Amino acid sequence: MPSDHSQVMFYFSTFFILIVLFRYYISQSKLIQILMKSFLCVIAIIAAVLVAFSRVYLKYHTNEQVIAGSLLGIICGSLWFFIVHTILSKHFHYITTWKISEFLMIRDYTHIPNILLFQYTAERNEASIRRKNKNN
Repeated sequence: MPSDHSQVMFYFSTFFILIVLFRYYISQSKLIQILMKSFLCVIAIIAAVLVAFSRVYLKYHTNEQVIAGSLLGIICGSLWFFIVHTILSKHFHYITTWKISEFLMIRDYTHIPNILLFQYTAERNEASIRRKNKNN
C-alpha cells in the first residue's frame, strides 16, 4: 500500500514546481527571477522529502511504500498539470460562464501573468476606497 502522505506531498510539490517554472513571473531582473524560482522549488522538494522521510522514520511505512507513493504523486501531479494547462485552459472562459461556476465564484485568471501581484493590487485599491468612504 503506497504512502498517502508521500503521494499527496509529491503531487503537490510536482504541481507547484511546474506552476513556478512555467507560470510564475516576477517583473524584476532575470537573476532575481531565477533565484526566487529556485528557492521555491527547493522548499517544495524539501517539504515533500521531509514528509516521506517521516513516514519511514516513524515506522508507519516501509521504504518501498514511500517510494511507490512518491512516484505515484509525481506522475499524478505531472499529468494533472499537463491536463490543466494544455487541455482545460483552452476552455476556462467557457467553464466560468456555467451557473455552478458563477455560484462558486470561479474566475479565469490564466491571462494574468502574475496573479499574486494582481490580487494584491486589487485588494489594496479596494481597501483604500473603503477607507476613503468611511472617512467621508
